[in-house]
Amino acid sequence: AVGTFNLLEVIRKENPEALMLFSSSMRVYGQMQNEPVVKSGRAYQLKNYPKGIPENYPLNLHTPYSCSKGAADQYVRDYSRVFGLRTVVFRQSCIYGPGQFAIENHGWVNWFIASALAGREIRIFGDGRQVRDILFIDDLVDAYRKAVSSASVINGEILNVGGGPERALSLRELLQMLDSSFGIKTRVEYTSWRKGDTKAYISDVSKAKRLMKWQPKTTIIHGVDATLKWMNGIRIK
Repeated sequence: AVGTFNLLEVIRKENPEALMLFSSSMRVYGQMQNEPVVKSGRAYQLKNYPKGIPENYPLNLHTPYSCSKGAADQYVRDYSRVFGLRTVVFRQSCIYGPGQFAIENHGWVNWFIASALAGREIRIFGDGRQVRDILFIDDLVDAYRKAVSSASVINGEILNVGGGPERALSLRELLQMLDSSFGIKTRVEYTSWRKGDTKAYISDVSKAKRLMKWQPKTTIIHGVDATLKWMNGIRIK
């Protein structure tokens, strides 16, 4: 939060015409513990938001990571409103794909894939029905390019940037895909829920589609396949 604030001050004083694109997070919406979910097979579903959570959903900062992202998120928007800076906030969902060296607490898709390839036991907090919309790295890069070319339209805006309902899946569904589509067996250990975890989150990306003419293109199966090939290439080398 402090680093973002300092950067905004430098831009305000030294180069107020610069465009600042900030990578925020879906975590600013918090645990959404009061949001009803429905258990459906291997996944949870949002009962009241079939198209996903919109940008005007109330913020509920929960965990130090969420607080840091949320504070910076709001400073970036406010510097546009108060000082007229050219800023855009991307509230990103789960990013995955080649080039990401994930750890257990960050980049769960890549972490699951890497663990499965290495034969490591995968630890799942909760029942594994947690749902997230995932976004392939190429689609995220495309969103940033569109943001630059659409800067005059989206100046001062906050946009959800994720896979949307079409690219949502649960932890269990990813494990099933690795087994059924790629023949990779996984070993799983289930443990207790983590504080602050969200049972179901999906981004409503309709605002980004409308303002930037952007939408994800990479299907989950193709994204996972590309990630697997990249990881196998690293292992061979």
